[in-house]
Amino acid sequence: MRIAVDVDGTLADIHKPLVEKISDMNRIQLSTDDITDWNWGPIIRRLGLTSSDCVDMTDEIWTMQWRTIPLTDDHIVTALSSIQANCILDIVTSRMVENSVKQWLAHYKIPYDEFVLSKDKQELDYDLYVEDDPYLSEILPPGKTLFLYNRPYNRNVPQGVNTVKFSSFDELPGLIRKSLESNRT
Repeated sequence: MRIAVDVDGTLADIHKPLVEKISDMNRIQLSTDDITDWNWGPIIRRLGLTSSDCVDMTDEIWTMQWRTIPLTDDHIVTALSSIQANCILDIVTSRMVENSVKQWLAHYKIPYDEFVLSKDKQELDYDLYVEDDPYLSEILPPGKTLFLYNRPYNRNVPQGVNTVKFSSFDELPGLIRKSLESNRT
């Protein structure tokens, strides 16, 4: 069993330092709940920022301040260690600041087998995807399963045959085990 695990928004709460940066730049108070869609949300656009601006800022945070990026969940290391005991667990990210991301993963002692850079994750040969991207559920090939980590910008995605939603990483090993058992029958 091969599992792809995303970084930004799934393991790394990049949105916290991004929101702090945008708040400071604009002398306003934002929270991560203000990021209400995959393209950063209407508040960001009202401030005159584009998705590209936000990506550039997150790259800068990764490069200059990777130590300030918190985990999204305190149970990540335990959950991924449990999963990795029985599966191939790769980090798959489109974030092109590879060194900083690898330092961050090592800092938090996040287990993984391989580190893969890809903008087209759905084209890679994985059985399961652990992600926060709400659109991946629409483009994954048949037979692939998305484990969608609940975030403010993906809450409207329905759970379905190939989409399993979860809110805490302590749920993930059991959900994956259950999914594997149901696929065997």
